[in-house]
Amino acid sequence: MNRLPIVEQDNYEVALKLVRDKWEKLDPALQAKHCGAGFSMDGDTFVITLPFFGQLIKATHPAGNLHNAATDKEPSIWEQILILHYLASDSPVLDSDKIIAFSEIPDGKFYHAAYQKRTRNYLLDVFGASMDTLKEAAVAAGAELEDKGDISFYLKAFPKVNVHFVCWRGDEEFEPEASVLWEESVQGFLDIESIAVLGGMAVGHLARISRELKG
Repeated sequence: MNRLPIVEQDNYEVALKLVRDKWEKLDPALQAKHCGAGFSMDGDTFVITLPFFGQLIKATHPAGNLHNAATDKEPSIWEQILILHYLASDSPVLDSDKIIAFSEIPDGKFYHAAYQKRTRNYLLDVFGASMDTLKEAAVAAGAELEDKGDISFYLKAFPKVNVHFVCWRGDEEFEPEASVLWEESVQGFLDIESIAVLGGMAVGHLARISRELKG
């Protein structure tokens, strides 16, 4: 079975170079439109602007250099790889807002256990004892609350990619439970490896915000 290269790739610089090479060959204006990103010129350089978990990120073309518009700092290397995978996506986009499980995405069932460890298990480790703190973190993160389970909401990771959470509080009979789900259209923007990484990043984002709220 093939491994998840974006999750287990040891040489981060190689992974970043590969996606930058792809990005360099694409039309930045078309890619910005495809991804719902802003597009402008800075001298001879094309600049793509997009939100990523609430941060405003600027990406240059053709070089593929990224920085946070507010702090001027580079995102972490894995964030750079993921953002460029999104910007360089060129697959057809399904006109569907259907919510699906990771295992319903092609090849997702082969990586179900690893994905659950990075998302569901991680979330329950952090928030299982107090789902109210999860809701507080979600609201602070700008999530849109939904009406499913005991607590449900979605985070906007990219302009056209949302991460959905459906959670249940535990009681005397049942342990707490959670699902991290996707809109079917995600397949037009990210491959299975990138989706797996993004799910883990979304939980990590909520965990960081929760720590900040606690001071």
